[in-house]
Amino acid sequence: MSLSGNLRSPSLVAGNFTGRSSCLAPLLASRVACAIAATLVGCSPAGRPRPVAVPSVDPAAAAELAIKEYDRDGDGRLNANELKACPGILAAKGRYDTDKDQTISNEEIAAMLKSMFDSGVGLIGVHCTVSRGSQPLSGATVRFVPEAFLGDAIKPAVGTTDASGTAAVAIPDDQLPADQHGLQSVQPGVYRIEVEHASIRRPAPLRGCEINPAVRGSTDVTIRLK
Repeated sequence: MSLSGNLRSPSLVAGNFTGRSSCLAPLLASRVACAIAATLVGCSPAGRPRPVAVPSVDPAAAAELAIKEYDRDGDGRLNANELKACPGILAAKGRYDTDKDQTISNEEIAAMLKSMFDSGVGLIGVHCTVSRGSQPLSGATVRFVPEAFLGDAIKPAVGTTDASGTAAVAIPDDQLPADQHGLQSVQPGVYRIEVEHASIRRPAPLRGCEINPAVRGSTDVTIRLK
C-alpha cells in the first residue's frame, strides 16, 4: 500500500485514519507520521502528493467581519433574528453560544473558528442528505457556499444527490491543485446551503451548516424540504 494512495482518501486527509490489519499497522503508522511531518514543514516527499494545507483564516478577524456584516442593532452580538441571515452559525447556535445568553458574541465566534482551523484538517469528506416530505430527493444539486467573512481561502463545494437523496459534496477539481483532484472533500468552514431541483418551483429557504472537524457529526448534513 503506497502513501500516495492513502493521501487520496478523504478520511486520511481529514485525520481519521484507522488501520485494518494489525500486521501492517507499524508500517502504516510510520507512513502516516511521515505525512504529518511533511505537512508541518510545508514540503512533500519526492514523487508524492503534497499534503493538504489547512485553510488560512484568522479567527479573530473573521469573527469581527461576521459581527460587522450581521449585527443590525449595533450591540456587538448576534441575536436570534440577526442569525437568520447567517444560517451556518444559526445551525450550530448551541455550540457557539457558550454562555447561554441566547446571543452570539465576537469572542464566541472567534473561539469556534479557532477550534475549526486548529484541528489541522485541510479537507474532509462531507455527505449531505436531502429529503422532501418523507421521501429522498434524487437528482438535486447541493451547493455549499462559504460565508464571506471567512475570506477567499474557503472554496465553494457542490454535489448531486443519488437515489437515496445523498450527495458527496466536494470542491470541484478545477479549484484544487492537480495532486488533490478526485479527493471528493470540503474545507472546514461555515456555509450557506443552496438546493436546486426541477421540482422546486421557488428558491428553497435559506439553510446552512458548519463543517468543523473538531465536532463529531458535523460532516453529515441533513436537509428536509417541505
